[in-house]
Amino acid sequence: MTTMIDLYLFCHIFACLWIEVEDWDSTFQGSDYLNAIYFIYQTAAVVGYGDYYVNHQSLRKQNARMLYAIAVLFFGATFVGYTFAMINKTVQHMKEVSDGTVINI
Repeated sequence: MTTMIDLYLFCHIFACLWIEVEDWDSTFQGSDYLNAIYFIYQTAAVVGYGDYYVNHQSLRKQNARMLYAIAVLFFGATFVGYTFAMINKTVQHMKEVSDGTVINI
């Protein structure tokens, strides 16, 4: 359960930062947040459907956006690896408990 909360917090923080980096107009709308959350989930999961992408307006902004997207990819892949490691650890512990090989100190 805490992993799901961590995932939501990770995506929420990165989505809020993406709204800032994307520099959407000052009239913030709920759809901006939904678009940002969608972009972050797809980028972090390394799926990237391609319907939202880093815009190519000015070179300076493009570089900042590309670096931000790379950071999201890195942290997303790290989070996915961490999640798989925690699942593996839990399954190993359950196996040890069922086999009776757990040593309680």
